[in-house]
Amino acid sequence: MLYSHYTIQCRFLESGTLNVFKGSALRGAFGYALKRAVCTVREKECATCILHGQCLFAKFFMEQKNNEEGKNPSIPHPYVIEFPQNPKKAYLEGEEFAFSLILLGSICEKLPFMVYAFELMGSKGIGRANIETFKNASFEIVGIQAVHIQGEPQIYDTVKKQLLYVPNPAVLEYPASNFLQSDTLSQKNQKLTVFLETPLRYKSNNVLYSKLDFEALFKLMMRRTYFVFKEFGEKELEIDYADLLQKAKNIDIIESNIQWKDQNRYSSRQKQALKIGGLEGCISFRGDFTEFIPLLNLATLLHLGKQTSFGLGKIRYQLEDIA
Repeated sequence: MLYSHYTIQCRFLESGTLNVFKGSALRGAFGYALKRAVCTVREKECATCILHGQCLFAKFFMEQKNNEEGKNPSIPHPYVIEFPQNPKKAYLEGEEFAFSLILLGSICEKLPFMVYAFELMGSKGIGRANIETFKNASFEIVGIQAVHIQGEPQIYDTVKKQLLYVPNPAVLEYPASNFLQSDTLSQKNQKLTVFLETPLRYKSNNVLYSKLDFEALFKLMMRRTYFVFKEFGEKELEIDYADLLQKAKNIDIIESNIQWKDQNRYSSRQKQALKIGGLEGCISFRGDFTEFIPLLNLATLLHLGKQTSFGLGKIRYQLEDIA
């Protein structure tokens, strides 16, 4: 499966204030800018637009239903926006911030449309520059780096304010049968610590869960990987799901510091504040994780659970041998 990964470096042109969870605000502003950049019909209701099936905005922001019986009801979005989770709210004029953009499949070639949308977004602004008038704080792009390319080359001309070129995407693969197998003590006694860097939201039986074990983590990784590769890859993954699931059930928890934490975001579309709580913290497991490492590696890029498109469900992990 093809993918591209970029870091967008920006500078505020005026002082501003952002919410603690910045990914939602960034995605919302990006949505308005992208529609302005690509919409030619100017149809208010995207679902009734004649170009709905071909529109870049629809692919990014409208829910795409999967009509295959028994399959995931919604097609995954072809992108992920990451804004580092931190408590900082106030930004001064001239202060810089950065976010990441991950593109999947054929959408990789559409980078120029996204950069143009980011430029429009900068001129309109994000957050609040003035609490009394609700004016947004404007910003400018000062650099774009291609993270998926060795050396992370700079691909944006800050003087001419234009994209220099569109890098070739990289290939994201899942190794189906080349796991290293061993009966050594070190592999059977590993400590895996998973850090939830942004809130993780997931449902089971249509109920949001407030706990996590390795079986649930495996199912989340499997579901996300399967449907992303099915939609944007060249072929479906060949994974012995039943075998891995049984092994996942035998993984024990060493220590859990995970808790549910509520956050608020404002939905411009719904004109109201919404709860966007999720699991945060870290959890450690004991076992042999050799066959789960490929899924963990993919999960660090693709995120897990709900609302991955604006940065929820970002994880990282640490693996070490234990006695």
